[in-house]
Amino acid sequence: MKRIVPIIALISLCAILSVSCYPGGGATGGNINGPEYRIVGPWQITHTYLNGVEIDTTDYYANQPGAFYNFYADHPLEVMNYVNGQIRYSINGFWYFNDDNTKLEISRVNFMGRRYEYTADIYKLTKRELIYDYDDADGNHWRIHMNNRSLYSY
Repeated sequence: MKRIVPIIALISLCAILSVSCYPGGGATGGNINGPEYRIVGPWQITHTYLNGVEIDTTDYYANQPGAFYNFYADHPLEVMNYVNGQIRYSINGFWYFNDDNTKLEISRVNFMGRRYEYTADIYKLTKRELIYDYDDADGNHWRIHMNNRSLYSY
């Protein structure tokens, strides 16, 4: 009788653990360490490089240091910046990953009279840091460094 109680407890624990798992892994059916989860949240541009030179201001306001990007879970993208003492924002953009999560596609961002659509190469994406670069339609090479501004990024 003493051996049956631990065996029943062990079988019950195994049963609970096996039915509590989701097929995709993680607590909600996805990999919580995957890029889709790491990128979601508020980000702020900390460094901007234009053709290899770090800049602190540009007419491309969405690329200006200090601009905020908010990546949402279902792929909407919001961009916000302070321009001439006013808060300006765009809420009509989208983001996607391509090529096995090595490229970040930004599309349909209309911000301060300029349309931003590009596919960037991702160099680093952690829970706290995002670094990517891309070439714009004018042939300029941009490298963007962002830091996560979420209170809950671990």
